[in-house]
Amino acid sequence: MHIKRYAVAALVLILLVGWYVYAFVSQASISLDFFGITFPMMPVALWVTVPLLLLFAATLLHLSYYGVVGSLVTRRSVKDHQKLLQALRERLLGKKSTHVVYKTEPYAVLGHLIEGCTITPMQTLEGSEDPEINAALALIRDIEAGKSVDIKKFYLENDNPLVLKNHCNRYQRGEVTPEDILAKPERFHKDLAVSAYRDFVKTAPLVGIVKYKKYMSREAIEQILRRINADTHILSIDNETLIDLIHQIDVSEDDYICGSIILAQRMLPQQRMKLFEQLSERREEAMAAYIYTLYDLEVVEEANNLLDGARDDEFLPFRAYRALKEANKNYSINLFTPKVCR
Repeated sequence: MHIKRYAVAALVLILLVGWYVYAFVSQASISLDFFGITFPMMPVALWVTVPLLLLFAATLLHLSYYGVVGSLVTRRSVKDHQKLLQALRERLLGKKSTHVVYKTEPYAVLGHLIEGCTITPMQTLEGSEDPEINAALALIRDIEAGKSVDIKKFYLENDNPLVLKNHCNRYQRGEVTPEDILAKPERFHKDLAVSAYRDFVKTAPLVGIVKYKKYMSREAIEQILRRINADTHILSIDNETLIDLIHQIDVSEDDYICGSIILAQRMLPQQRMKLFEQLSERREEAMAAYIYTLYDLEVVEEANNLLDGARDDEFLPFRAYRALKEANKNYSINLFTPKVCR
């Protein structure tokens, strides 16, 4: 019940009761003793209305008190509801979880669950009564659809998945170039920089390749090797620089062999042989590639000497190749290389 309406109705009722008693019951005045206290002479109608007025005052205080209490509870609920919506928006956007204190138990339970969850909305989820949640859902749909979106107003961290995906969308749509990403890596994620570098080395000059070498990958190394003495985008590079680029990543024995196979038709035989000799001197994993290179270039005696100096359980494919060759069985050395390199 609204307090104002109650107060008006109660006062009207009290006035009507007082008027009725005065008009139709008695217009006399009397004095009352109450707990030894003698009150002055007053009309009977007034004595009748005094208890009603006291009851009215007590009731009004009661209603006011619980109205204030109810208002505070409602206000806490409204604030908790706003906090919950804010937390939900942040989880939808993939923001880092922050601890929120709720003052009402139902919202505290929901808030705790949301705080500990990663929320991925379905593509069909569109409608919401909250405009900010609608904006978050629209942003997610656009980014997942491959669109380039202005997300500054959402204040997302640089490592936020939506930010990373949006950067990828911009890169794939040609809005940023590989060098834009490599020149300002702090604005982009390392994975995108690695991907951009892989595309960058396809046409970039040697000075640029060396400048951003910290983003090297196996795919980028392969692109660099294929540009040596190629028909287009020719890359001239000395062995020391090439070794430095190769050793920017962890290279396996098979990787070295694959590299030698790629260079077989691109690098001068003497440079190629010298390259893998230097690699084998620095990394034990490159020895198999050096032996392969020697056999491929038909420097048989030196390759045999390396096999003789190795343990019997090492380089078994090349030992099999040598045994077949000594038995006058001619097979391509490439048949004895890892399948991933063929």
